[in-house]
Amino acid sequence: SIFPRFRLKVSTAAVKEDCDKAAFSYIYLSFKNIISANCSSPQLKDLCFGNPDLLFHIKEERPHGRFYQFHPRFTLQKCRNVSVSYTLLLDKNSPFYYNPNSSEVYLTRSLDREMRENYDFVAKCTVRDSTREVDVEQSFQIRVDDIDDNPPQLFNDTNTANVVVEYERKEGTMLGSLLVLDRDSTPVYPQGSSHNKYNETIINNESFVQEMFQVKRELSEYKFWSDGHGVRGTLHEF
Repeated sequence: SIFPRFRLKVSTAAVKEDCDKAAFSYIYLSFKNIISANCSSPQLKDLCFGNPDLLFHIKEERPHGRFYQFHPRFTLQKCRNVSVSYTLLLDKNSPFYYNPNSSEVYLTRSLDREMRENYDFVAKCTVRDSTREVDVEQSFQIRVDDIDDNPPQLFNDTNTANVVVEYERKEGTMLGSLLVLDRDSTPVYPQGSSHNKYNETIINNESFVQEMFQVKRELSEYKFWSDGHGVRGTLHEF
């Protein structure tokens, strides 16, 4: 299954060139590629999951609604003696809901990556024919992607660092540091954005200052805890 996303523009008047000012909403579509089953196949477990990789990325603040539906690997219209049912084992107070009648998974409220970024559940498939019953379990993982909705956080509530430069300092000596925590990114995801998010600039344009001093930056992963769950951020050390 794949999940393309379309953006629908809505306007009370005819939309001409400046269509970006019109209100819009997102439409999510899922496509299923189901092939006919070989009902004589002895491997009932092979019927279970049409999607072999149950790993999903959901952006935080996404509106609630259905985002996935379980379906067997093969269509079973011709297999009268075979049935497939699903169960999703969810945590208590989970922001997800599973409807066993329709095999659909719903998001019941918007997610906040700074509160929790990973949800790991177990999906259980039960296949029955006239003589056997087979259970198959598979990991059902949800990763919350960030939308960059928080400002950077300065340690000690200061945006300045005072330093003293003494004579005969060796080249490469660190004179001072300033720490900035960004909860909206990690050093590895989204790739490249953490490294390019902040620029370091010396405001003083004197040639002596420009030649003798420079600002360097190092990135590292910073893990903070929210309601018992570890959440990653990026620590920028200038």
